[in-house]
Amino acid sequence: MNKNLKPALAIAFLAGYFVSDITNDIGINIISNVTADVAGMDYYDLKGDYAFKKAVMSIAEEECRTDIRFKAKNNIKTWFYCGSNSSYRP
Repeated sequence: MNKNLKPALAIAFLAGYFVSDITNDIGINIISNVTADVAGMDYYDLKGDYAFKKAVMSIAEEECRTDIRFKAKNNIKTWFYCGSNSSYRP
């Protein structure tokens, strides 16, 4: 890799971040706000929708697993594995 490429990428990233921050301060949004909705329901509607919760849980049960480890008193570690690393165990 070219020795000048890493500093050039870092400078480009920082310059982009700086320009975005300045334009946001003056009220110009280069990157628009993102909102997600499913079937016209927002986050709060989906959070309370039983059918959506059931669908997410069925996918998570098939594709993911969770390990809960008790290291010491009041020291609980939770590990989540999904997809290709679902059989991985640290």
